Amino acid sequence: PIDRYCEANDLDLEDRLRLFCSIARVVHHAHQKRVVHRDLKPSNILV
Repeated sequence: PIDRYCEANDLDLEDRLRLFCSIARVVHHAHQKRVVHRDLKPSNILV
């Protein structure tokens, strides 16, 4: 999960924001393809 990844890799705020932006782009792309994730939460985002 993304939260454990951030903690395990000691990501600072800038790196966490960069990762978040990447995930936002992926979710946006999925939505454009009409894919809807009904349970989007940190434990469901694998890095």
